Amino acid sequence: MQSTRFLSVGVVVLALAAVGLTGCGTSGQDFSAGFREKISGPEFQKQTFGGTQEQAFEATQKILYDMGFRLTRTRAATGIVEAISSISSDSAHVGSLQRAAYVRLDEVVGGVLVEVRFTEIIEDSFGRGSPGATENTLRDTPLYQVFFRQLGNVLGDPTTAPTGS
Repeated sequence: MQSTRFLSVGVVVLALAAVGLTGCGTSGQDFSAGFREKISGPEFQKQTFGGTQEQAFEATQKILYDMGFRLTRTRAATGIVEAISSISSDSAHVGSLQRAAYVRLDEVVGGVLVEVRFTEIIEDSFGRGSPGATENTLRDTPLYQVFFRQLGNVLGDPTTAPTGS
């Protein structure tokens, strides 16, 4: 009798989980990538360039500025550059969108490893559920290609192909 009750509770819990996941509006691939990122940390795209960390640090700041980002945090000693775009509104003016860039620079043999992550910060209107913003990593955006191409123009061709990791 008690095992039947335990089984019934288990079925209800699984059904609620399935309904919750069905309504999240993301594809299975996006969901698994987001879940994996929550466990293992954010995914950065990487390339190694010739030059020094100092050269890459200066170039990164200029490139992000030229791409329309405003620098919010820069740490030359640790090779960190963070920036954010201006806020844009949707056509109905009920939500807002902003992009953020996170760059890590690390000296490696023969050059500098550049890791970059672009995110999208979306805030929905107060009338559409709970207020607040969500931040999601952008995976397939031309921002990565533009950033790495501009950095390559300054530091020379990358020594390795871009990788997501």
